[in-house]
Amino acid sequence: MGRITQGFKNVLNLVIASGKFKKWFWSKQKDFYVKIYYTPFKKIILSVESNGLDKESLPFKIGDHIAKFREWVEENGYKIELDKRKFYE
Repeated sequence: MGRITQGFKNVLNLVIASGKFKKWFWSKQKDFYVKIYYTPFKKIILSVESNGLDKESLPFKIGDHIAKFREWVEENGYKIELDKRKFYE
């Protein structure tokens, strides 16, 4: 999927998670964030943006259910900074 326009982002749900990670054993911890846009009803990930993390190394991808992202956040002890939902269940 191509870039998501700002007008389309206005109707999507948004989750931002942040934390710290180490690339190598001896390296210092670095801060990162992951920004996910997903559909309100089917909860399918449409966009993944990140600083510091390689998108290919993440266990979720575009087209996955948002629950996979939330499980990853819980398992690794990261923090959800923002959970903006357009429609609540």
